[in-house]
Amino acid sequence: MEGELQTTKHHHQPALNFHGKARTSRAAATDPESLYARNLVPNGTKVDLSTMLEEAVDYVKFLQLQIKLLSSDDTWMYAPIAYIGMDIGLNLQKISPLL
Repeated sequence: MEGELQTTKHHHQPALNFHGKARTSRAAATDPESLYARNLVPNGTKVDLSTMLEEAVDYVKFLQLQIKLLSSDDTWMYAPIAYIGMDIGLNLQKISPLL
């Protein structure tokens, strides 16, 4: 009819997960695996999932470095310095090729 406003509905595409399936952010937040991981990581429930996972990866790398440093007779004394992030000029790639 004349004078009538036409309304259009905007359809938003849902976010896709890794496998290409539609997934809402709320579903990601309540996913059982995500909730389990969030409870394992300190303050995991206070940050978004990607930040929590990045911090967990960084922490695992730090722990791997600590194992390498502490298990070596030559480098064990550098473990506390590596903890605070100081550059001690030590070639850590030689000690830990994973890092």
